[in-house]
Parts: sequence; C-alpha cells; structure tokens
Amino acid sequence: MKVTMRVLISAILILSAAQIRGEAVNLTLYYESLCPDSIRFIRFQLYPTWLLLTDDNLSVDFVPYGKATFQGEAVNLTLYYESLCPDSIRFIRFQLYPTWLLLTDDNLSVDFVPYGKATQSKTSNGTWVFECQHGENECQGNKEQACALSLHQNNASIQVQFISCVMSAWSPPEAGSQCAETLGIDYTPIENCAEGTQGDELLAALGDRTHNFTPQITFVPTVAINDVYSQKDQDDAMSDLTSVICRYITGTKPDACND
Repeated sequence: MKVTMRVLISAILILSAAQIRGEAVNLTLYYESLCPDSIRFIRFQLYPTWLLLTDDNLSVDFVPYGKATFQGEAVNLTLYYESLCPDSIRFIRFQLYPTWLLLTDDNLSVDFVPYGKATQSKTSNGTWVFECQHGENECQGNKEQACALSLHQNNASIQVQFISCVMSAWSPPEAGSQCAETLGIDYTPIENCAEGTQGDELLAALGDRTHNFTPQITFVPTVAINDVYSQKDQDDAMSDLTSVICRYITGTKPDACND
C-alpha cells in the first residue's frame, strides 16, 4: 500500500505540472505479456492509478515487446552449379550444407539451379538436346535434381537435404534413389520426371535462367545473395559462406554468426 501511495503521489505531482499546460500526462510502458514484474506493475500500479486519474489526466502508450528478439526475412542464396563439377560438389558439401545446418531455413533460403556451363538446343521435332561440361551423366544428374527440386518445391528442407545428399555421394547422378530412401521420400516420381519430357522442360528452364544471369557465368559454382551478384561475396563464400550469409541477416543474428 505504501508503494502504491508513493506512485500515486508522484503521478499527481507530475499531473499538477502538466495541468498547468492543460495536457494529460503521457506514460509509455515497455513490458512483456508473461513477465511477472510487468503483470504486477500493470495490475497493482498502472490500472489503479488510471482509474483514479482517468484518461483525462493520464494517457498510456503500451509497448508489449520487452526483451524479445526480431527475426528478419531469410537471406536468399541462388546457387548456379553442376552435378559433376568438383568445385560444386566441394562447395555444397563443405560450405552450403554446414551453413544451412547452422543457420537453419529461418535464416537461409536456397534456390538451386543445377545447369552450369551446359548448352541446349531444340530439334525440329521439338526434342531438347543438352550438352554438359562433364558429359552426358552430368546432364542426367542435373535433370534428376531439377525434377526433385520441382516435385518438392514446397519443402525447402527436403530440397536442401536431397541435393546435399546426392552431391556428397561418390557419383551424384546415381545417388538419387538411395538419398530418396534415406529421406523417406518416393523416388519413382523423380525418376519418371528425369526420364521424360518433364525433366527436359525443367532443365531447359534452368538453362534459360543461367544464360540470362548477369554477369555471364564463367565459373561454377556461382552464388548470388538476394538476387544480386557480388565478386566479394563470391570469393568469400568459397571459404566461409556462413560469414557471408551473416552479413545479410537482419534483426537478431543467430549465435552461429557470433562465433
């Protein structure tokens, strides 16, 4: 009761000064909805005081946030790569996947573009023909990954884990079935897509994206952060992708960014 009276007396003294100007006293309250001290203050101090003084004399500005942290949008990384490129394999295995595990898809969104330095053309009968830097097996591996990405476009976690699994295998173009089994997904739709025209169309679309990228891709893997290419980001990402992504995280950065 003594504490309450001291608060009321203080409020009245402030009010007296404000009333000379004919204004209500404004109180801004920063608090948390489950904080015991916040609950106690509002229940036994703020509300009784407001009832006594009324809103003619006391205006309250509530800010329910407290010591919360802010989660910004995930950083988007677009990766242009090839299924049999040693540099692509090394980057996904030792940079991309470990970084994604550390930062999670709350902070890192990956857009895979498995095409690289391939070329494509369409015959007179409408059939797509692809030529890949590391041969026919790479074209097939690119196509299989394009199909998996399309079929699981609404599950970012499966996308990252499937691509990381096949790219960590001894022969990525032949690892799809085993990786699908490991992740508990059905490989048959992926296989049917990769062996049919759907896979051709998906790979051709990725080819268009790759050929339209600025600047022209001369090295794979190539990374773009939030749809923007930076040579510094590219160079740094090859050895420390986590630091590159952490540069772009808004709001409260995860602990991995502070290590």
